[in-house]
Parts: sequence; C-alpha cells; structure tokens
Amino acid sequence: MRGALAAASLMWALAIAPAAAAREPGMFCLDRTELAAERKNASGPAQKYLFSETGSMGSMIAGYERTLAAAERGDKDAQRKIGGFWAACVLAGDGMGAQKLTTAAAYLDAAAKRGDNQAMRYMALFYALGSGVPADYAEAYRQLAASGYPQDAVAQTAAQLQLTQASPAEQQAIVVFGEALRSLLQARLPSIADEIVRDEAKGRPLSVRTIVTTCPNQARIQQASDGIDRDALQAQLQALMQLLPSAGLPCKSDDGQPAGMAIPFTIKR
Repeated sequence: MRGALAAASLMWALAIAPAAAAREPGMFCLDRTELAAERKNASGPAQKYLFSETGSMGSMIAGYERTLAAAERGDKDAQRKIGGFWAACVLAGDGMGAQKLTTAAAYLDAAAKRGDNQAMRYMALFYALGSGVPADYAEAYRQLAASGYPQDAVAQTAAQLQLTQASPAEQQAIVVFGEALRSLLQARLPSIADEIVRDEAKGRPLSVRTIVTTCPNQARIQQASDGIDRDALQAQLQALMQLLPSAGLPCKSDDGQPAGMAIPFTIKR
C-alpha cells in the first residue's frame, strides 16, 4: 500500500524501558517471587538503592510490590495497574513468561469489561501479538473500536492504501497491524540506537522510511539518513515484523500488488 495510515497512533505504552528483543525483565515486570529473588541476590549497594524505602527508587519498588500483593488479593484497581505495567513490558520486549502474560491479559480484560478505554487498547495489543490470549485481529479490532478509535479510520485507511476490495475483516486487521507495529517501533527503537546509528551521527535525529508488506510480513528500507547502519536496522525491523501474525491480513492491494504501507520514523542515539 502507498502512504501512511490516516488514523493517529495509539498510546498503548506507559513510561517504558524499550528493548530490541526479548531480554531480562525490568524491575516493574517482575512478580513477587521474582522480586524476592532479586532482593535476596542483590549486592549491598543495590540493596540500598533498589530495596530501601528511604530512596526514591526503593520507594517506587516497594509501592509496586504492594500493588502486586493487592492484585493477588483480588483488588480490581491494583489488577488494572499491574496489567498496565506488564502490557508496557510486552511492548518493551522484556522477558515475560506465559503465566504472567495470561495474568496480565486476565487483569486487563476484566478492566476492559468495566469500560476502561486504556485497558481495551492494551487488550487490542495483546490480541494483535497473541500475548496471553490467542492472536486474533478481529477481536483486537473489536477492543480497539470499543476504546473510542475513530469509526471512519478503517474506510480512510482502506482508501489510502488501495485496499477497498479487501474484506471488512482484512481492512480492520491492517489497521490493527499498523497501529501495533508503530507502537512496537516507538517502544523499542530508542534502546537499539547504539546498534543502528553510527558514531559520526550520534546526537542528531535521523529519518527512516520503511515499506512494510504482508503475506508474509516483511520490511524494506526505502530511505534512511546517512549515519544509519541499514543492515542492522533491517534486521531489527524484520524481527519486529515477525511478532505480528500474517493470518487475517490482506495480501494484495486493489491493483494486484503486494499489500503494504509506508511507515516513516526517526531515531536518535
């Protein structure tokens, strides 16, 4: 497809620590058992900095741990908060085991059913990625639409990307696909800047335009500023593409060309 998606990108992430791929989880991606192990194995300075409530970080971690405990007791507000934290961890690429993904999805689903719009957007992400729930673009779009996503966004996107002959389900799927991919890019690219941006370009924003096609999902760099290692960036983009399923996406545009979209972004080291 030609052009960028018309609809505004979702604010699916909280304040997150981005990552290029699955990595060791950050402190706010841990459950209580994992936190206890971190506390037990922490060095003296780490004990003082991370686990002493007299410090700002220690106070935050203690508050997080209390929220975890409250969520386990069934507190709905605490469950919603933990679901949001762990959804951010999913976007960031922190190591999240199957049980935590299932728990996060359950917490967020309950909040979504109570009318929480942000929880609906998180659930759209979970269904798009198959995190804690089966991958399902149709259900992802249902959650997205229920959260207040613009009603005319699908038709506008289909027209812009020359997908008017695609089925309504395929048109909805490509909207979810584009929003999820943008959210992943926003979350993960900053932390891999050292791998992508060469030393001589450090400190200045660099522009990239990539063409994304489906069936199978692939990314091709159309334009990149001098100072970007295109091979390294290509590898990272392709890894992100593999996180989103191809099933359910349109494969051909109205003129019979491979379905796809242009996604511009900037990266700075």
